[in-house]
Amino acid sequence: MKNGTGRGRLNASLSVIFNNPAPIIVSAKSHASRFHFRIAKRTTTKIVPSLAIDMMEVGESTGALPQMLSSVADFYEEDVSTRMTALLSLIEPAIMIFMGMFVAFVLVALYLPIFSLADTIR
Repeated sequence: MKNGTGRGRLNASLSVIFNNPAPIIVSAKSHASRFHFRIAKRTTTKIVPSLAIDMMEVGESTGALPQMLSSVADFYEEDVSTRMTALLSLIEPAIMIFMGMFVAFVLVALYLPIFSLADTIR
């Protein structure tokens, strides 16, 4: 679409890509082959978030679908990055506590025999 791919080439690509019997894929293939991409409102799925569907519909209606798809991708990429950062900031303290307990266990395991030997010598 963005790079000037013709309708015939798009149909050939779709036939290779969408070789899947899932209902949403069959619906997408039939609509996309007619260059009608507004399948999201008719299809209930949890694969594509509703915000992305709304943004794609706006891009399609304004004729700027490639730019809108790029915008959607950037938005969700940033969202995933933010969520991963938040998750890692929650996990880091647990990892530090676990490592501290492991180091303490190793130190006790190493020094306990030494102290026990020192007690028997006295």
